[in-house]
Amino acid sequence: MDIFEALSGVRWRPGISDHYPLAWATVVAYLVAAWGCGLCAYRAKQIFGNRNVNLHRAIWWFMCVVMFFLGINKQLDFQMLFTQVIKILARRWDVYELGKRSQKYFLLGLAIVSVGGLTWIAWRIRHAWRQYIVLIAGALFIIRFVIVRVGTFYGVKLPQLSSLTGGFKFNWLAEISGALLIAAGALLNVNLFGNRRGQQNHHKAKRGR
Repeated sequence: MDIFEALSGVRWRPGISDHYPLAWATVVAYLVAAWGCGLCAYRAKQIFGNRNVNLHRAIWWFMCVVMFFLGINKQLDFQMLFTQVIKILARRWDVYELGKRSQKYFLLGLAIVSVGGLTWIAWRIRHAWRQYIVLIAGALFIIRFVIVRVGTFYGVKLPQLSSLTGGFKFNWLAEISGALLIAAGALLNVNLFGNRRGQQNHHKAKRGR
């Protein structure tokens, strides 16, 4: 059977998957975060100065793309499309059972790569930690949400963290809190650190006359 014929069995179609107000509020939070991160990347030199400016710019552009994708994915459920395609290909290549047994290792790898990448970024920007502390906190919330969401989606059993919060399910709050923290971190850089550095440069220019 031709692979394109097999993929015709994908049932995913683009459309709004969650009409609840909280879902739309989360989409807005993601898009505001994306806009803030993009603005922060655009003004990186003004905010961070010349030291590692390309690194700072790359980090914020990356976060802009991630936030935009997560905002769109909140309603379009691209993970459903991804899962259906992977299942069809796995069955075609006769590795479906192996894939089912490997799901927990995929989830573990995703967690290690995510936390490891964030740790590497934190180390590289340690000299500018004040401009990143809110972003990193928000990113940790988002990573927590994604890991739990992927685990739930693929049926991987995870520790019941709700037992530590009196049965309160935290994951939906982790998502919107993470997006809002990242938005706040970006806009704080633009409006506080960027303006402060601009004023400092202005005063230096005046003294140099």
